[in-house]
Amino acid sequence: MLKTEIILFLCCFYRIQEELIPVTQNLSQDAEWTIRASMCAQLVSIIKGLTKNGENSEAKIPVRVILSVLFELGDDEVEAVRLVVVETASAILQYLDEGEFINLKKKFCFNILKPIFHLLK
Repeated sequence: MLKTEIILFLCCFYRIQEELIPVTQNLSQDAEWTIRASMCAQLVSIIKGLTKNGENSEAKIPVRVILSVLFELGDDEVEAVRLVVVETASAILQYLDEGEFINLKKKFCFNILKPIFHLLK
C-alpha cells in the first residue's frame, strides 16, 4: 500500500510540476481579469498537491514558482484580482514551511509599503 501511495504522489507531483505550472504562469498573464482571478483561486489546490497537504517540504522550487505567480498577481490593476490574491495567500499559509512563510510575509509587506515608498521619493 505504501509503495502505491509513493508512486501515485510522484506521478501527481510530476504532472503538477511539468504541466500545471506552465499553464498557471500563462493564465496569470491573460488579458481577462476573470481568468486571472479564477486561476489565482486554484493556486491553493496546486500548492496543496505539491506539498502533499503540507507534509512534503521537498517541493521548494515549484512552490516558489507558484508563489511568484501569486506575487505578480498581487500587483494586478484590477482590485478583484488583488482581493483573490489576499484570500489565496491566507489559504495557502498552512501548507508552507517556515522559510516559505517568512518569504511570503516579507514580499506582502513590501508590496503593501511600495506605494508609500513612491510617495517618499
